[in-house]
Amino acid sequence: FKKLDDIEIEDGRDWQLTLKITLRNETNQDVLYWIIDQARFIGRPFFLVPFFEKQREIYLNKNVVLRYSDRTNTNLQNLIDVNTGALINIKYGEVWTCSDISFIESKDSYYLNCFYFLKNGDKEVKIDLESGLINDYFMLESEFIKQELEKKKKEEERQKEQEERKKQEQLERTKFRNDCVAKWGQKMGGYIADGKVILGMNKEMCIAAWGNPININRTIVRGLTSEQWVYGWGTYLY
Repeated sequence: FKKLDDIEIEDGRDWQLTLKITLRNETNQDVLYWIIDQARFIGRPFFLVPFFEKQREIYLNKNVVLRYSDRTNTNLQNLIDVNTGALINIKYGEVWTCSDISFIESKDSYYLNCFYFLKNGDKEVKIDLESGLINDYFMLESEFIKQELEKKKKEEERQKEQEERKKQEQLERTKFRNDCVAKWGQKMGGYIADGKVILGMNKEMCIAAWGNPININRTIVRGLTSEQWVYGWGTYLY
């Protein structure tokens, strides 16, 4: 209908595309045109048969689980139980079985609408196929289990790395303390190892305890030089 090569599409503005699909009745050869203003939304009043069949192949009689634990979607809140009319909120980790994907009549639409039917025990809800919610917010239970195992593995690796890091830091602190005590004695070495400074420490000791200052301000009065070591956060050494 509009050649893609003739349209300048800005990033994220694929809604500009318009699609024309020609439909022919093979019985009487009648022809009609199905114009889709937003080419990415292909649905009512017609569905592409391969798309419908693909959804049944992927989800029918399969278990699905919410994909996200920290995201909410208002379209997934307050779903209505098709049998009782009760409000249903699908929770992360709940396993729902796709019992059917089929077209049903609705008093709110001129067309037959296609829905996924999800069951969890006695609860059953339907989700519009056109909404894209199943593909965007659900995954097969097999993929969910795989994802959870991967998350658990990563968490175990993270904890192991954290324990190794703490162990290494402890070894480094112990070595630093031993080196400080060996060099400056038990009292001064202990203060330095604890990151403390006291009167009587020389420059080397202060640097060992607090590190190098951000800046040093020098003042000379009557031939005597005094220094202000600036450490930030209102902390100074004189």
